[in-house]
Amino acid sequence: MLLDGTYEGFDVCDYKVEFLRQGFQRQYPNFRFHHADVHNTAYNPRGSASSATYRFPHADGSFDVVFAASVFTHLVPQGAANYFAETARVLRLDGRALFSFFILDHYEPGRARPLGCANSYASFDHPYENLEGFAIADPDDPENSTAYRVGLIEQMAADAGLQLAQPPLRC
Repeated sequence: MLLDGTYEGFDVCDYKVEFLRQGFQRQYPNFRFHHADVHNTAYNPRGSASSATYRFPHADGSFDVVFAASVFTHLVPQGAANYFAETARVLRLDGRALFSFFILDHYEPGRARPLGCANSYASFDHPYENLEGFAIADPDDPENSTAYRVGLIEQMAADAGLQLAQPPLRC
């Protein structure tokens, strides 16, 4: 349990933020949750900000750790590149980041996949704007489910001044 520090979370889904504020933040006031009104085709189609230009609502160098679970799996590369840059901005010099991605390097269209990944949500058969190293599951809802090649992830990290501490884990 985090007793000495703080946790700052934000999400594009207002109802999720409100749930956490009501059910968690009241009991643990050092945990704070904010709604980021960022446009996302799947989760916030009426959002007013673009993921490609959104500025995280925190000061430079203010975090030891940035954790993004199921964030990059719903971002197109322009937004992902900005989130890498914003992560680099808000991390302290010795800070760490942990991100989750769907990885294309081991994806083979039509190949049987494990339960949980054997559905259209994880079928990355569609290119997006002819971008190399990136694919989407649903052309009508590009940010519903996205996947990247490791090389593109490494390039976005390097462009932001970050580096992978270890190769991505395959699970």
